[in-house]
Amino acid sequence: MNNEKSIVEYFIGERVKGDDGSIGTIRYQGKVDGFEGNWYGIEWDDPKRGKHQGTVKGKQYFKCINKGSGSFMKFEKLIKGETFMKSICDKFHQKIDNYDDLYVDSTKEDVKIQIQMIGMDETRENQKKFIVQTLLSANYLPISEIDKYPLIYNNFKNLIELNLSNCLLNNWNQIVKLLKQLPTLNRLHLCNNRFNNINIDEFKKEIHGNDEYGNSIGDSCNVKDLILVNSNLSNWSMVSLLCKYLFKNIESICLSSNSIDNLNSDKPNTNEYGNETQQVNYSEKEEEQEEQPYSFPNLKSLDLANNNIKSFYDIISSIGNLPQLTELNLNNNQITDINFNVGNNNGNGKTNQFKNLKRIYLSNNKINDWKYVDILDELQSLEELSFRNNPIVDSLLISNNNNNNNNNNNNNNNNNNNNNNNNNNNNNNNNNNNNNNNNNNNNIQNEENNIQYENNNIIYKKDIKNNKTIFLNRLNIIPRITNLKKLNLSDITLLERKDAELYFLYENYNPIDKSNNSNKINHLISIHGEPVYTKISLQLEKEKMEMEMEKKKKSNN
Repeated sequence: MNNEKSIVEYFIGERVKGDDGSIGTIRYQGKVDGFEGNWYGIEWDDPKRGKHQGTVKGKQYFKCINKGSGSFMKFEKLIKGETFMKSICDKFHQKIDNYDDLYVDSTKEDVKIQIQMIGMDETRENQKKFIVQTLLSANYLPISEIDKYPLIYNNFKNLIELNLSNCLLNNWNQIVKLLKQLPTLNRLHLCNNRFNNINIDEFKKEIHGNDEYGNSIGDSCNVKDLILVNSNLSNWSMVSLLCKYLFKNIESICLSSNSIDNLNSDKPNTNEYGNETQQVNYSEKEEEQEEQPYSFPNLKSLDLANNNIKSFYDIISSIGNLPQLTELNLNNNQITDINFNVGNNNGNGKTNQFKNLKRIYLSNNKINDWKYVDILDELQSLEELSFRNNPIVDSLLISNNNNNNNNNNNNNNNNNNNNNNNNNNNNNNNNNNNNNNNNNNNNIQNEENNIQYENNNIIYKKDIKNNKTIFLNRLNIIPRITNLKKLNLSDITLLERKDAELYFLYENYNPIDKSNNSNKINHLISIHGEPVYTKISLQLEKEKMEMEMEKKKKSNN
């Protein structure tokens, strides 16, 4: 009897909780070969909770998006979702009758200090007055369904911010029903929910259709800040559709950790295992109407961190012309290069794409060429950049160490040459002593090198290596972007900019063939003048001295 009941009460695609609090989605219900009774195949949000890929004894019963996130559960181990109002009432109307058992341990053995819950009763009573609440957290509540109008409206019509993260929601039509009842809502958290594909016809019908009270959301949704971290919202077309029809006034979207690998609607989105992810189901007529990308007219901030985006060109093609975008977070992706569309500039070397972008975050990507950092200077309004842990940054320390090693080797060679010249001027009777001295000097030098090597290891263990990388990173980035005011969350002072630009000139200015100097070099020369010493000029001077010493050595012989 219980098995028949379970089949009726649960359906494929429904979000449930396990008896341990883990959240998952039902992907299968029925018999499993070799096991008695009715079973539910669950794809868990946390892959570590799963045991397999929906396969038992070689037979596949369901598929998982993430590898190893599936397992089978019995009916009695599952917790079904509830309506919004039931979950909220259960949370805030639950009374704690006795506070006497609330305590903390003392530093003295077997002594406990009772916690005085001052004002707790008053706080609980105020929380029951839903109508006065402007902020509500329903995080981790088993909400899977939205109550009909006007139940939520009558209790929460003054709500400004709502957190529905880690709930059991899976249908965007339910979110439409919710927003119809929250006319003042400005900020909405929906993190760690798992939404199904959108049927565009049904979605638009829910938005524009009137309920039994004549309510339609139309253009009245006031949500400006939408947080959708880890919500399996991997298809950019779905994001565009949501904002085009529902979140029309959106100003900030956080889509971190959603396995997005491109923003091009023509390319399928896949997860790390090659499985295609979400899609929008269009009718033939609707598909023709959706060919033009949505312009997000009010969007100011877009967070795409911790995804799998590889192509900056896809980003430019999809959102490069957003009129209000000022902040773009692309940290922790797979981006290898940065380019803007050739020809789309204002005539002053600045691109017309991302025209108002002030802050861009590109840390923890795979950028391995300084020319892509140079290209960022084409942004008209860029003031802040995050650029940590890219391969080109790591190469700075390697290059600097190589230069130091070369300098040390050159110094050693010069010392040896000086010693040899002195030896040649001594009497032949002292040759043996001089050779012994040279051997001693070499031994001392080797010992000093060993000590220096050990000291370097100790220094690196004390994070000097990291500090040096940060320092070199700033020296090499600041001169490349003219109007940059903040790098890696740290302000750039006028003195730091001057020092970085002078260092950049020392490293890159070519006094021999000035035609090879870049526009950036010429711009810095116009500010600071030509440097007295440069890396190239010192290298030429050094080579000249070595040649003269070699001639002198030959003449002495």
